[in-house]
Amino acid sequence: MISLRSSLPVRVLLVCVLLVFPGVAHAAVGDFTYANRDGHLIIFRNPEGCYDTSASGEMWNETNSSAKVYALPNCEGEILLVLGPGKRADIPGFRSVHF
Repeated sequence: MISLRSSLPVRVLLVCVLLVFPGVAHAAVGDFTYANRDGHLIIFRNPEGCYDTSASGEMWNETNSSAKVYALPNCEGEILLVLGPGKRADIPGFRSVHF
C-alpha cells in the first residue's frame, strides 16, 4: 500500500510538469479567409500559429478559435483585433494573424 507520505514527491513532480508544460497547442478547425491587395481570397485551412498576410482588410474567421490580428508581420506589434469564431471584420492593412 502506498502511503500519502511516499506519494507526495510524485504529486509535487506532477504539479511541476503541469506548470512547465501547460498544454499542447492545437490547430484551429475550419477556415480563415482574407482578401489580399489584388482582391483575391486567401484561405488558411485549419490554421495553427502565425501567418503573414498581404491583406486589404476584409477577413472571415470560420474556425473554432479566436484569431489575433496584428499590425506588423510575424505577429509582432500591436494587436488590432481579436476576431472570434464565426466573425468577420474589415481592418485595412493588417499584416499577420495568429491562432
